[in-house]
Amino acid sequence: MAISASASAYVGARIKVEEEVVRRVKVEEEVDGEEFGDGDNSNNHYKYQQQPEEEEETGPAERCDSFAAEKAAEQLLMTRPWKRRRAVGRLGPKPLLSQNRHRLSRLLDRLARAHSWKEASGTLSALLKGTPRASTLLEDRRNFLVAMEIQRRLGGKGGNYQTKIKKIYEVWMSKLVWTKKCSKKRYSIQLELALFYLSHGNIEEALNTTKFLVQYHDSASEPIVNLIHGLILYQMWYSGLPEGIKIKDFDLQMASEALDATSCDGYEGPEIFASSNGHNAINTEDANYSARVASQSSVGNEKNKFDLKIEVKKEIDDAFRAAELHPSGSEMNDDQPSNPHPHSNCSIFLAHGLEKSLLPVQLDHLTGDLEHIICSYRRLVNQYYNDAVKHLRFALHSTPPLLAAILPLVQLLLLGDRVDDALMELENACHNFSVALPFRLRARILEAFRSSQLTVIHRCYEDALTRDPSCNLSLERLIKMHRSGNYDTVPLLEMITSHLDATDGRSSVWEEFASCFLKILTSSVADYEDRVSANGQGGSAAIISSNKIPRVFTEGQARESWKVRCRWWLTRHFGKNVYLQDMQYSDRKLLATKAASASHIYGPNFEYVKAAFSSLTNEANNFQLSFLQAHMEKSMRLHENLIALSPS
Repeated sequence: MAISASASAYVGARIKVEEEVVRRVKVEEEVDGEEFGDGDNSNNHYKYQQQPEEEEETGPAERCDSFAAEKAAEQLLMTRPWKRRRAVGRLGPKPLLSQNRHRLSRLLDRLARAHSWKEASGTLSALLKGTPRASTLLEDRRNFLVAMEIQRRLGGKGGNYQTKIKKIYEVWMSKLVWTKKCSKKRYSIQLELALFYLSHGNIEEALNTTKFLVQYHDSASEPIVNLIHGLILYQMWYSGLPEGIKIKDFDLQMASEALDATSCDGYEGPEIFASSNGHNAINTEDANYSARVASQSSVGNEKNKFDLKIEVKKEIDDAFRAAELHPSGSEMNDDQPSNPHPHSNCSIFLAHGLEKSLLPVQLDHLTGDLEHIICSYRRLVNQYYNDAVKHLRFALHSTPPLLAAILPLVQLLLLGDRVDDALMELENACHNFSVALPFRLRARILEAFRSSQLTVIHRCYEDALTRDPSCNLSLERLIKMHRSGNYDTVPLLEMITSHLDATDGRSSVWEEFASCFLKILTSSVADYEDRVSANGQGGSAAIISSNKIPRVFTEGQARESWKVRCRWWLTRHFGKNVYLQDMQYSDRKLLATKAASASHIYGPNFEYVKAAFSSLTNEANNFQLSFLQAHMEKSMRLHENLIALSPS
C-alpha cells in the first residue's frame, strides 16, 4: 500500500509539472513567436483540463516523493527554452497549429505533384495564413514557387503577369523582416527574381534587381551574385551589337548549353558549333590544316589582307561608322585594355575554325582593310562590357572559385578581341581547378590562334581526358590530329583505352581503336625488319614472334593492367547481352568496328567476332565486312599472348 500511495503521489506531481511546463512554453511562444508564429492562439494548442481530485491524506513517504518530483520540475523549468520544448514533445502531443501546418504541407506537395492547381491554391492559402512569419528557406521557397506556378497556370500571362510575380516575391521577402540573420535568404530570393525576369526577356528589370545586390555590403562579395550580375551585363552588351554580327537566338542559356555540349557527348551541334569565320572546325580533316593556319596568320606577313568575297551589309557599316564618330565614354578611360599589336595573329579576325560556342559572332561577311575592321569592331566595347568582365572575373577568382564563370568570361574576352587575356585566364584556371573544362577550352583556343604549339595542345587534351575520360570532344580532337599526322599512335591508344574504360564508345572511337592496333602491329614488324637487316641475322620466324605482342603492352605495369582489362571487357563490351543490344539498337558500323577491336584483343575466333561476321555476311554489308576481314587477318591476339607470357 505504501508503494502504491507513493507511485500515485509521484504521478500527480508529474501531471502538475507537465501542466506548468506547457503553460510557460505557451507564454513564451506568445511573446517571441519563434517556433509556431503569432496571431490568435486561442485554438492553437490542446487544452489540458485539470480533473478534480479527491483530497486524501499522504504520509511522510508520499510527501518526500512529491517533494523530489517538484525539485525535478524546477530543474527542468530552469533549462533553456528549446530543451523545454523538446521535453514537452515527449510529455504530450504537439501543438495543434504545428500539426495542421505539417498536414497542409504534405497535402500541398501531393497536389503540386499531381498538378491539381485549383485544389493546391486553397491549400496554399490556408498554409500561408497559418504561417504569418517565415519558415525554413526550403519550405518558403516551395510555397512561393507553387504560388508562382498557380499564377502562371490559372492567372494567365497577360501584361501584368510579371507585376504579380514581383508582388509574390515582395511578400516572400517581407516574411524575412523579423529575422535578424536573413541577409543570405534575402539576396538568394532577389537572385531568383532576377532570373525570373531574365527568363522572360526583361533584361533591364533583371539588371536593376542585381545592381542593388552588388552595391549592398552583405552580398557584394558573394560569388554567385557577381556571376549572375556579370551574365546580365554580358547580355545587355551583346543585345546592343549590330544585328548582322550577332548569332541568331543567342541568349544567356547559350553558355550553359555550350558547357553541357563540350562536356561529353553533345559536341556535334547545330549552328552554335559552326565556325565564326566560316570554317567548320568539327569537320576539318585536311592534313595540311595546321600549316595553312600558320601561313594565313603569320605575324611577319603584315601585307596579308583579310580578303573575304562576301559583300558587307549596310547595317554593319553604318554601325561601325557611328562607332568611329562617337566612341563610348569607356574607351576614354585609362583602364581600357588595348591590343598593342593590331596585326597580331591573336586577333579573332584571324582565328581559324573556332566554334561559335566560344566566339558567338559572325565575322565571315566583313571585308575591307583589316586594320580598319579591327579598330571599328573594338569600338563596340562599352561600360556594360567592362563591368561584365569585372564581375565575372570576381566570381571566377573568389574563394571558393566558381567554375561556372569560366566559359562566359572566355566568350566575353574573345568577343572583345582580347585573346591573350582569355588564354591567361584559362592557364590560371588549369592550375586552380581539377576538372576538364579549362584544359579543353585552352586547347581549342590554342588550336585556333597558336596551332604551332602542338605539345601544349596535346597535353591539354590529355589532361582533360585524364580528368574526364568520358569526354568525346577531347578524344575526337586528338583523333583528328592523329589523322593529320600531328599525334602519335601509342598515346592515342592509351587515351582511347581510358575512354572505353569509362564509356561504351562510339563507332568512330572503336574504328580508330582497331586501327591503332593495326598500326602498332605493323610498326613493330617494320622496326624488327630494320634491326634484322642491320644485324644481318634472324628470319621470318623471328619476325612472326616479334609481332605477336608489341612492347607497348608489356613494358612496366602495362602487362598486368591489360590482362585485367581483357578479362573485364569480356562482359563489359563483348558479352552476349551486349552483342544483342548492339544488333538491336546500333548501326552496323559500330558492330563491325567493335568486332575488329575484339579480334585484336581476343582473336578472330572469339564469339563476338564470329557472330558479327556472320551477321554482316547475311546482310551482304560488303563495306563493313571488308573492314572486319582486314583486321581479322592481321589479328594481334593480345589476350592469348599476354597469358602465354605469364610465368607458369
